[in-house]
Amino acid sequence: MHKPMNIEIAAILAAVWGFVKGLIPAAFGAAIAVSMDKGATFFQKLIQFLAGIIVSYYVGEAIHEMTDFGPMVRQSISFTLGMIAYNSAKAFVTGASETAGEIPGDIWEFIKGKFGGGSK
Repeated sequence: MHKPMNIEIAAILAAVWGFVKGLIPAAFGAAIAVSMDKGATFFQKLIQFLAGIIVSYYVGEAIHEMTDFGPMVRQSISFTLGMIAYNSAKAFVTGASETAGEIPGDIWEFIKGKFGGGSK
């Protein structure tokens, strides 16, 4: 019999379940935010949902490391971060694209100012 193989599979499944279980509060938070967003397409909702989970996971883990909160408080933080991150993803993308659109004009104004092509 190969009992060590069974133990390895059980350990792998336990590790996977531990990881998935840690994502559940964030996923619920992002899912609630998705359900309230009526104007987004399915693909936009999916990307923002995943962004909510990912941001919540990493920021939540950082907060957990810095504090000594109990499991229920940690789950509440992950849930809230999932909702906030979902809603923030859209604003971040919009703001980044607007800023990126302004960069060429800002560079041109800087060059004109440095080389006497315009007002300083």
